[in-house]
Amino acid sequence: VAYIRENLGQNISIETLCDKACLSQAQFYRAFKQELGMSPTEFINRERIRRAKEILNHSSKTPTDACYECGFNSLSYFNRIFRRCVGVSPSQYKKNHLH
Repeated sequence: VAYIRENLGQNISIETLCDKACLSQAQFYRAFKQELGMSPTEFINRERIRRAKEILNHSSKTPTDACYECGFNSLSYFNRIFRRCVGVSPSQYKKNHLH
């Protein structure tokens, strides 16, 4: 979890996480889900969306900036995951939270 949080802006592969945990992929998925109640991919996406919300709340950065700073490789995937987690698009979120 600490490694994921420290490397959100990077490409985080499941293989790397398995190596860091010294577990096979099946063992890693099972242990991760048992501990956190979600898959590693879900956790990574939730953490990236949490970070994107911080960026959108406290800066003049655009949703596109937030997308790539948080480690997403595709703006459409970022928009889809953001909407699923938050309930609105990143641009609507930014508009609603202007300071």
